[in-house]
Amino acid sequence: MENWFECKITYDKDESAGTQPDTNAKGLNKAPKITENYLVNEINYASAERRIVNEEANKKEKQINFLVKNIKRVNYYEMILDEPGDRYYKAKILTSMVEKKGAVTILVHAYNIGETVNIIEKQFSDVVIISVADALILDVYPYDPSVIVGRRPND
Repeated sequence: MENWFECKITYDKDESAGTQPDTNAKGLNKAPKITENYLVNEINYASAERRIVNEEANKKEKQINFLVKNIKRVNYYEMILDEPGDRYYKAKILTSMVEKKGAVTILVHAYNIGETVNIIEKQFSDVVIISVADALILDVYPYDPSVIVGRRPND
């Protein structure tokens, strides 16, 4: 069984980009916080945290201190990630292809909501789409047994 974890990280916005820093009620400058969500396939919470720290540390151009704010396990009935797109959409659907009764949640990689609906209708023969919304996930990291968590690729 696959274990997918939604990892939320936060970090201070880079002020060198020419933006003015925010000030709080006392007039002190405070850097705006950026929050990003990622989906990680790992065996447990600790592995998911190590993986997201490793992936993001390798990805960030500068030395940015970020904090893993939250990790929660998520269950998707199906994930359609091999379609082209630039966003991830979460859809709640009803279909007779599902063994259990009630609605299930799926994740679809697509360019927009209209394309997401078309992909779902193509994938499932008889489907009732209850809702489709942006999942607010920036990237998905599938399980990769060749990645040794805690070690950078150049080590």
